[in-house]
Parts: sequence; structure tokens; C-alpha cells
Amino acid sequence: MRLWALTRESIFLDEVSLHWLVADRPFTAMVNQVKAVENTPILGFALAWLAAKLGSAPEWVRLPALVAGTATIPAAAAVARRAVGHWTGLATALFVAASPFLNFFSVEARPYALACCFVTLATLTLLRACDADSQKWMWLLWAALAALAMLSHYTAIFAIGAQVLWALVFRPAARVRLLTAVPSAGVIFAAAWLGPFRDQLGHSDQQVQFMKFLAPVTAGQFAKVTATAIAGRPIVALSEVPGPFLGAVIAGFALAATAVILLAAARLGKGTRLMTIDGALRSDAGLVFTVATIPPICLVLASLASGGSFMLTRNAISAVPCGLILIAAGLSQFGSKLKLPAALTLTAALAATTVVGTLDWPRPLMREAADSIASRWHVGDLVVEQTFSQAALNDADLSPYLPAAVAASIKTARVPQRANSERVIRSAFEQASRAGASVFVIAPITQSTPAAAAPPGDLAARFKKTLKVDFGGAGPLQVVEWSQR
Repeated sequence: MRLWALTRESIFLDEVSLHWLVADRPFTAMVNQVKAVENTPILGFALAWLAAKLGSAPEWVRLPALVAGTATIPAAAAVARRAVGHWTGLATALFVAASPFLNFFSVEARPYALACCFVTLATLTLLRACDADSQKWMWLLWAALAALAMLSHYTAIFAIGAQVLWALVFRPAARVRLLTAVPSAGVIFAAAWLGPFRDQLGHSDQQVQFMKFLAPVTAGQFAKVTATAIAGRPIVALSEVPGPFLGAVIAGFALAATAVILLAAARLGKGTRLMTIDGALRSDAGLVFTVATIPPICLVLASLASGGSFMLTRNAISAVPCGLILIAAGLSQFGSKLKLPAALTLTAALAATTVVGTLDWPRPLMREAADSIASRWHVGDLVVEQTFSQAALNDADLSPYLPAAVAASIKTARVPQRANSERVIRSAFEQASRAGASVFVIAPITQSTPAAAAPPGDLAARFKKTLKVDFGGAGPLQVVEWSQR
């Protein structure tokens, strides 16, 4: 499913920013640009920079995410097998493989899948490091994985912090080694990125403040983040993916599994508590619970502390594998005759959601739109791309899929900057009118832009519409060619 989605879906928005940063740019120049314009650590960009050397197709920058997203399947299964049992490990592997949310980010060039994979591997390593007979190198490995997670995405620190908190409280025999390993992780991070991290702090607050309008810190947004992480597809409404039927199936099994876990934790037998809350948290499964629950809570607290918002589902990705482990653990208590049908049904619902999302609600079809323009473009023609992107240094979303000459003719009209957008559109049609050339306009079809821009009124008589193509998906697009009369 991951490979299929990778070849089907065009890179888009933040992926285009990453492609612009890493493609055809020396490594040092790339690092300097990341430091100057990004709010994300270096590791994902460095790996994408290497991957871009493997071929000219823009999708090569997704290779690190594809590898990390796929590696998370056995990593999460190993955590589940260690913490709960073999059956739970197998069920977890199915859920992580089929998850629409994790599939989406396994085909997203940004470093969310990397952070998720390294956090999951760090969780497994910490469990093994806390064994009485563990070797010192296990703690060094945990420190390295923790540092790699934080070098992938800053929000991974919430999951790493949850691991440290659990080990300090419930593994007292390991505290000395843990308190040595934590500074080691910090040293690795500092050696690789401390200076640029300070520079990025200087320009990151603006985005955090802007996000509170897109993702307000409310109970409703928290519920949306949780539901999307379990069953949804980013950039698509839950009413569409998974939709009412598949959503009800997935929610039913997830809630039933949660109820079973809660009942098991409070069950009494012959006057003796079979499983106390303290005992549950002290077990290996307690670490899974901690990593699944603490990071989302930290996103809320960080949002409140900053006055902005971190309440985007992608920021909670490090907690998702452990959340799926908890669901698998709950289903394992259904009984021998019910647990396998339940696990397979949930897997089928998750997989169907992934397939429906990729088929019917893919990322905007920029590759296909670019092909429709390139096949008709002639020297002197202009391309106007209407976009909601505010990244002034970013390439147009269309440019990675166009020949260099066509890409060089793009003029970007940023829809939120209305006056400037209108000037860009007018300038393009005026230039084309003087040169006897055509203008191709590509636009996202939204409430703000119900159709691609037409020539300004005083120039309308000079042009005629010779092509109109609509592309569906999560972000519908329209391409219109305006030729001279």
C-alpha cells in the first residue's frame, strides 16, 4: 500500500518546500537554508538530500519516510510482543501496516515517519535496557535512538520524555544508567544541531501562533486529532475518510478494546485486585501506555504555555504505534474464538480506509496537471499558479513536475495575499498579450477560488478559453489555457 501510494500521489505543499531545499543544492547550502527558513531539525532533510541523488523524479525525496514507515511495522510488533505477548505483536503488525494515518506519512517526504520509527525503536530498546542483565551498550543505543528521534522532529521530545519519566518512576534499578544515557542523548543532539536549533527558535513562534486559528486548543480538536490518528487521513475530513461505515467499525473495535483494558485494570476477584493501576504501569505494558498517552497531553500543555497551537495530528505521530498496541492488547482479551475475527475485521477496515483514501482522496494531482500544461506549452507562454502557500522562498507546487523551461515561466499568485495575487494575474495576462502568447492558470478549487482566474475585464476580449481540465482528489485542481483570439 505504501509503494502504491508513493507512485500514485504527487508531492505537495510542505513536500515541495523540502524538495526545493534539497534538490540540486550543495549539502552545506541546504543546511544553511534549513536553519534559515525551517522549523524542523536537520535529519530528515539530510536523508532526503541523499535520496534525491538517486534519481530525477521528485518522489525520491520520500524514500527515507517510506523506509522508516515500513520499518515501524516490525518495530511496533516487537514492542507489543515484548510488552504484552506474541498474539498482540502479530495484531499490532497488521494494524500498523494497514493504518491510513501511518500509510499517509510513510508517503510524506517530511520527517514525521522518521520520528515515529526512532521513537518506536527507542521504546523497544529501553525495555531491553531495563532488564537486569542488560549490557551498557543498550543504554548507548537508546541514547542514540532518542537523539535521532529529536533530530527528526522536535515534538519527538514528548515521547522520549515519557520514556524517561516511566523508567525513572518504575525502574529504580536502572536509574543510574538512565541518568547517564539521557545526557548522552542530549550531547548527540547538541553536537549535531544545537546552534541551528537556537536560530530556528527565533522564527518558529509565528507558525505556532498562526496554527491556533487552524487547530484551536479545544476538546473538539483533541478528539479530532485522536480519531484521525487512529482511523483518518490528514487533509481529508473524517466524514469522508474513513466515512460513516468504516468509521463506525474502527471506532467500535477501538472503544471495545479500550473498555476491556479499563475493566481488566479494575477487575476484582475473590476480594483481591488482579491488576492494580500501579502494577499495570510498572509492567512493560505500562511504558506502552505512557508513550501512547503522554505526548498528546504534552501537545495541549505546550499549546497553552505558548499561547499558540501544536494541535496538529501529525505532531502526535510518535504516539500512534503504541496506541495501536493498546488496541491490539485489548482485542487479545476477547477470548480465543473472538480475538482473531476481531483483529482481522479491524485490519480490513483500516486497509479499506487506506485504499479508499488513496484512490478517491489523493494529494492534489500535480503530476497530471503539469502534464496537461507541458503538452500544450510553447516558448513565450506563461503559467500562473494560484496557491494558498505562504512560503515566499518555496517553489511553486507545480514546478517539480515541469520541464525547466516551463517551470521558469511560472508566476505564483498567493491567494491569501489578494491584492498581490491580482497584480500577478494581471501582469501575466498583460505580458502574454504583448507577446501574443498563451496563459495557463492552475488553481485549487475551494470556496475562495471556485474557478481558475480569468483575464482581467479590460483584457478579456483578447483571450479565449482553449482548455479546461478538472482534477479530483483531496485538493481538486483546475487547469485553464487562455489563448490569444
